[in-house]
Amino acid sequence: MATITSHYAKAALLGAKRHGVDTSQLLQYTGISQELISTANTRVHEDQLSRLIRLLWDILQDEFMGFTAHRCKPGSFAMMCELVSHCSNVEGLLKRGIEFYQLLTDDIHMALEYRDTEVELCVTMQHPALDPEHFYLEFWLVIWHRFASWISGCQLPLKRAHFHYSPPAHLDEFQFLFPCEHAFNQPQTSLVFAHCALQKPLIRTTREIAHFLKNAPSDLLTMPGEDTSIGLQVKRLVLQAVNNRLDCPTLHDIAQSMHLSPQTLRRKLHTEGNSYQRIKDAVRRDVAIEKLHAQNLPINDVATLLGFSEPRSFSRAFKQWTGVSPSSYRAPSQGLPRRS
Repeated sequence: MATITSHYAKAALLGAKRHGVDTSQLLQYTGISQELISTANTRVHEDQLSRLIRLLWDILQDEFMGFTAHRCKPGSFAMMCELVSHCSNVEGLLKRGIEFYQLLTDDIHMALEYRDTEVELCVTMQHPALDPEHFYLEFWLVIWHRFASWISGCQLPLKRAHFHYSPPAHLDEFQFLFPCEHAFNQPQTSLVFAHCALQKPLIRTTREIAHFLKNAPSDLLTMPGEDTSIGLQVKRLVLQAVNNRLDCPTLHDIAQSMHLSPQTLRRKLHTEGNSYQRIKDAVRRDVAIEKLHAQNLPINDVATLLGFSEPRSFSRAFKQWTGVSPSSYRAPSQGLPRRS
């Protein structure tokens, strides 16, 4: 299960609005309520965001989702995937992919810059005013990092991520989207890799690539490979408690299972900018969203699963976690919207 800040759902609509799409109908079709994206610090399920992106691709007939001066015809990314699948390693993939998009469009410029033992993947939007929230720029960076990670079968480590703009309000999400050091107000936007990391061979078969493209962008919203952070290890242990009822272990129990003292575990989490209470709240929030949206469980059942004695207490807690009520995740899907 995974959720992502609703900022991205709201920002994704800006390109469609420029092209006259009725975004209220679009939100209804994807099951995202207007209240949800209008409230700060809320989150959407990854299935909802994936459905929204696919719908934008289809309605606009544009893989750039209306954030560039010219359309990028559907099927372009699939053709690029076919082209780069014959490369021997990730470095070759990036070079060939950049060559492909240089021939295809002038709207997004990419380049590899080499400095000693590092390689910098630089990305520039030729008309940045069309992407005022930097939605597509960030999405484009995520696509390339995660596609390269997926096709090589491991999480490619990022050394740094540079952004030409100031730290955004959704900065907390960057630790998941770009797991590395972040620098803002830089001369250019880029991802920095160790050169040796780009020598990873490509391991995916033609059949796997076809399945990947069929499900896109779902597989781009989750990062392959192992995250070895203490926070994720703790989260996994808490999630193991989810059965008929979520009974979160105590910090002492978690520490014992990890062969650490509670003090050491608390210190390690703090070093990662995390805490056990924050992890428990995030697990409860994501389990609740998963059960309400993906599994369509009644609110009463979700309250019981999370250990609340009555639904009212759960609703209060859910609103504290997300900023909206549980019913906000029950927006009914409707027919496809059309351009006005």
